[in-house]
Amino acid sequence: MASLDATRLRAFVQNLDQTDRYIVLLHYADGLTEMEIAAVLNLTAIRVHGRLEELREVMHGFIARPIAARQTQAQAPLPNDDTDPRPAAYA
Repeated sequence: MASLDATRLRAFVQNLDQTDRYIVLLHYADGLTEMEIAAVLNLTAIRVHGRLEELREVMHGFIARPIAARQTQAQAPLPNDDTDPRPAAYA
């Protein structure tokens, strides 16, 4: 069961847009705080906090559903930024 959850989590992260993927990886894989992520990606801490909250809700629903019932979801994109959030570790 744990490997199935890991597979679903990996699929969820891979299907995120670039900025959301960076937010998730920087927070959960690298252990950065919301303020640190905001500084790295040149976003506000409130925006990072909001995206993490939304992504947690979507992630729980994505992982809980059976794979056969899951279809590609359109993730809610962030409003257009003029920034290019590409930390060297994730480029």
